[in-house]
Amino acid sequence: MDPDCDCLDLFLEDLELEIESQDDVCRRCGRKRPKLSIAAARAALFNDDPDPPLPSQPAEPVAEEVARQLEAVATHFRSTLESADKESLPEPFRAFPHGSCDVASQALGVRIRETLGLVCLVRANGTRYRPEGNTQSHAWLVYGDLIIDVTADQFGEGQEPVMVTRNSSWHKEFADTGGTQPIDDSDWFTEWCEPALALVRAKPM
Repeated sequence: MDPDCDCLDLFLEDLELEIESQDDVCRRCGRKRPKLSIAAARAALFNDDPDPPLPSQPAEPVAEEVARQLEAVATHFRSTLESADKESLPEPFRAFPHGSCDVASQALGVRIRETLGLVCLVRANGTRYRPEGNTQSHAWLVYGDLIIDVTADQFGEGQEPVMVTRNSSWHKEFADTGGTQPIDDSDWFTEWCEPALALVRAKPM
């Protein structure tokens, strides 16, 4: 559909009227739904609104003292979740560190921001192809030239439980299919990550 065509606005107006005629509460989850405006529909259809810029990262190599501080926070985070009652955690953390790389990275990123005032990014959904024909995906944090990873050992390939490193040939095996994203602590974070993060906050470093 041509975004400059006059028919588009008529289509969007019909779409808006159709949505406004519906209940403003989702019949599946019971939550309120925002009304869709023509501007919002246009943006969704044609990506008129570009993604916001990523938070700035250090241009120079991260100082060793900062790297040590990051490692201390990451180690505390990892040890807290390892010793936690997994059944009390949201489902994505119940097999930690297995299958929890994204949620763990998101939660750790928030914890680093809280304790050190540093804003990390998430390298999301890197994918590698294995000789046996299957694929594996992984996510971790980056800060400047550092990789911060607290779930790499889930693959059973000799990786340390906590990695804070500048160079990792192992991480380079994962193609950058998901891009680098800001920490996403929006509504889903409260449900999936906040209970785990609360345990970390409650345990003294």
